[in-house]
Amino acid sequence: MPFKPQPKRKPWQEKRVPHGRRLNDNSKFYNSRAWRNFRKQVLIEEPLCRLCSSKGLVKEAKVVDHIVRIVDGGEKLSRSNVQPLCSKCHNSKSGKEAHGYKQDK
Repeated sequence: MPFKPQPKRKPWQEKRVPHGRRLNDNSKFYNSRAWRNFRKQVLIEEPLCRLCSSKGLVKEAKVVDHIVRIVDGGEKLSRSNVQPLCSKCHNSKSGKEAHGYKQDK
């Protein structure tokens, strides 16, 4: 119905504003030249997903993931605190972290 009127909000209700994709505003860091160059170098040095490789699978890494999250005190540009992951492994790990699960070492 193209002419259906938009629902009106009550005067006491706050206007809803969509939030960004990230809960923490790390966008400035992840868009920085230092991070982009660091990420590119990590993927050149280790082009396969580390978690898939440990299971005997060969999958191209697309994401450079912080092992210890920055909000938990992990270093931003430390090679020992990052790992290359495929999108599937990164999404799985990030989802578990968001719900309070710790990564197995």
